Amino acid sequence: MAVRGAGLLTVTNLPRGNARPTEGATVTFTITVNNNGPVDATNVSLADAIPAGLTATANNGNTGGDQPSTYVNPNWTIPFIASGQFVTLTIEGTVDVGQNGMTITNTTTAATTPDQTDPTTAGDDLNESITVDGCLDTDGDGDCDSTDPDINDPCNFTPGSIADTTNPIWQAADCDGDGETNGFEDMNMTDPTDPCDNS
Repeated sequence: MAVRGAGLLTVTNLPRGNARPTEGATVTFTITVNNNGPVDATNVSLADAIPAGLTATANNGNTGGDQPSTYVNPNWTIPFIASGQFVTLTIEGTVDVGQNGMTITNTTTAATTPDQTDPTTAGDDLNESITVDGCLDTDGDGDCDSTDPDINDPCNFTPGSIADTTNPIWQAADCDGDGETNGFEDMNMTDPTDPCDNS
């Protein structure tokens, strides 16, 4: 039977500037459960699985805050939170190739306990979304890895693609075979795809 209330506030946050990552970038969601009192909370639980489109990092499932807790995907169990204390859970992953332009949402359930009542869920923030803005382009040839004929060959690209001239793989290649690297030709304003245009 439920007894006196423990005001549990569940909030999901993204680090500032992390809402529009590129493919391959690391995204971190931090879930915080605050006990606003007036009584201590025991046997608190909620669920949060890493969303589709992300691959978990070694930090995924890390916990912290004022009290110890345990995360076994997707269940987070918190044995005790004193009034005025908080605990945290990290959900972290790298954005999968092929997610460019997609929205990925992390959803958590509200913290609950069978031992105390939670007088309100007002203020709970259970969803945070990212929009993937930019693809992974390993070789810098302007083709996303998900559609690139060869992700390690900057000279094998789709016509019309715009190369990333700061990419070291692209810079080191000699796509037109004229004996000058792409980076050298770019610096000298010659065409790295035209063997007749060199310095």
